[in-house]
Amino acid sequence: MNTLRSTFATAVMACALALPALNVSASSVAQKSINDLATTSDMIFEGQVVGIRSEAVGKKVYTYISFEVNDVVRGKYAQDTVELRYLGGTANGVTMKVGDMKLPSYGERGIYFVEKLGGNTVHPLRGWGQGHFIVKQGSDGDKIYNSLGKAITEIDTGKQANISSAVKINNHTAAGVEFDTGAKQIMGLGSFKDAIRGLK
Repeated sequence: MNTLRSTFATAVMACALALPALNVSASSVAQKSINDLATTSDMIFEGQVVGIRSEAVGKKVYTYISFEVNDVVRGKYAQDTVELRYLGGTANGVTMKVGDMKLPSYGERGIYFVEKLGGNTVHPLRGWGQGHFIVKQGSDGDKIYNSLGKAITEIDTGKQANISSAVKINNHTAAGVEFDTGAKQIMGLGSFKDAIRGLK
């Protein structure tokens, strides 16, 4: 866990110990490049959400999301399902909300960049929303979007993360992920996976 994430997690835990309901309005996560996301994630997979549950652990609440693994894009993973843990949720009358954290919804299909399998991080995906992509079926096949629903048009491996500031507001956008401006076609799922597999 990096220093920023550790500091943020400590603040969340402190609030959770004092309050039965927590609502953190915003969080900041350093921007990553798509190259960094691809090469430092433990596993990248295409999958679908098949289960969601929340559990209170002491004064903290976690949400556990189960995915059916359809294709391992990078890394090694032999099982058919994987469960990822997110900080926050509602259990035993306690609600914990982490600002800017968008959890996958039930039935969602996507590409997920797992930071560390079995890790105890606030958010299990590398770069938070930057490592969360959604797959939607189009008239000519599956297309790729970011976690906020913006259509992706291409992957630019030459772009570097903006490091002019120590932290960036988590806008769910890795450097090198290009969006639809109305003049380009939406990137297909196969092309996206090929691009991610080819990153070094």
